[in-house]
Amino acid sequence: TEAPPPAPLPSYDMLALPEGVTLDKGRVGEFDGMMGRFEQTHGVSHEAAAQFRQELVNMYVAEQQRSLQLQHENWNRTREGWRGEIKDNPAYGKTRFDQTMKDVAAVRDRFSSPQFLQMIEFTGAGDHPGMIEFANNVAKFLDKHGLLREGRPLATTIKPVQQPQSRSKRRYANGPNL
Repeated sequence: TEAPPPAPLPSYDMLALPEGVTLDKGRVGEFDGMMGRFEQTHGVSHEAAAQFRQELVNMYVAEQQRSLQLQHENWNRTREGWRGEIKDNPAYGKTRFDQTMKDVAAVRDRFSSPQFLQMIEFTGAGDHPGMIEFANNVAKFLDKHGLLREGRPLATTIKPVQQPQSRSKRRYANGPNL
């Protein structure tokens, strides 16, 4: 005789989740399958299994939120460390810090696109010592050549970089367009 087919796995109510928390439906389905097999294999009551399921999910969500909070705090400490490095750097920090920040702001305000500003805000790159050093060096170069002063139009101070032309384009520049 053949063995009877296995009993269908039990189903569970919706999980209670904190506001704003969502779980992948596929993964919840896998988890519910594990819980159903656990319930059947160990003879646990459906109510006890459902309660244990909710407690496990609560613990998982709490740990995820704690982990995200720790990552956020660590990122903020990293950015604070970068700002400290900038302030302590003898080349552009310490007594030069205020002027450096003005120079960096002048470069940022003059040459940055909204997308670039969004990127440095989102990534925190604007706090990185390398970014400050780069912008400060650009400011020094532009100031040395009188290109950073207010009132001087950008179009008359910096010529766009032109791509080199091929030899045939240079040779036949004034020829017919074929």
